[in-house]
Amino acid sequence: MKNKIIILLVFSSFISLTNAQEATLNSLEFTSIQKLEIFAKGCNSSQIKQLLENDTIFEINYGGITLTPIQLAINTFITANNNDSIWKCDECISSISSIMKDQRYDFKVQPNREKTDLIYAISRDKDVKKDPLAQQRFGFVMYSMLDRLDEKIYFDIDYSISTNVNSLPETALQSASAYGNLSLCILINRYPTLLRTIDQRNGSDKFTPLMFASRFNNIYSAEKLLFYGADYLENFNGYPINGIAVIGISKMSGYTEMTKLLQDYKDGKINLDGCK
Repeated sequence: MKNKIIILLVFSSFISLTNAQEATLNSLEFTSIQKLEIFAKGCNSSQIKQLLENDTIFEINYGGITLTPIQLAINTFITANNNDSIWKCDECISSISSIMKDQRYDFKVQPNREKTDLIYAISRDKDVKKDPLAQQRFGFVMYSMLDRLDEKIYFDIDYSISTNVNSLPETALQSASAYGNLSLCILINRYPTLLRTIDQRNGSDKFTPLMFASRFNNIYSAEKLLFYGADYLENFNGYPINGIAVIGISKMSGYTEMTKLLQDYKDGKINLDGCK
């Protein structure tokens, strides 16, 4: 009899626990920003459009996680693009466009983050597989984002964030110089005024775009920047470097091919091409 009672009590406890768990799950409610983050990560474009239309007052730029909704969608796009999932790429582009078109969208950096959505997208350029169609699809994302940004009254392609670290890009051009491939030429072709600020930085202790290319061993960006007149003799006071700073940064990083490119260009031994 005692054994039966014990079994009955254990069984009753299990039923009670299961019911409690189900009640917790059933009572789980998501805030609008949490929904947007989940929808953006899945690139569920229809749900995103409905949410933005139905709730017009919640903060759409950031919630309780590190990445913004746009950045979550960009990550999903990169994976889908590298897997040649064209329909998913289209869903992600539509999702990104819908969020950025909303009047609440803020293109500037958000609290506790070191990248704007544009700079984050450019930083993922390096992760796109070297396939013409994959590169083309990534270009669609970039153009879509820039189209939405150009619609914003206060958008400035030269907008600079403060990272307080000399080796982290603070502008779109600097990010493209460090991480970009296709994105660098998209920016230069779309915003020719960038060439007037091609050596822009926030002080002599920060990297210029060419220094970023040198530091991150981005041969493609370095060649384009040199072609368009980037000053390879700019000084750098962030830490001691002997000789020409941009070459010294490359040497310190152990990038022999980059060092040779910079040295050969300085010596007039090579001819480079610009963006097409």
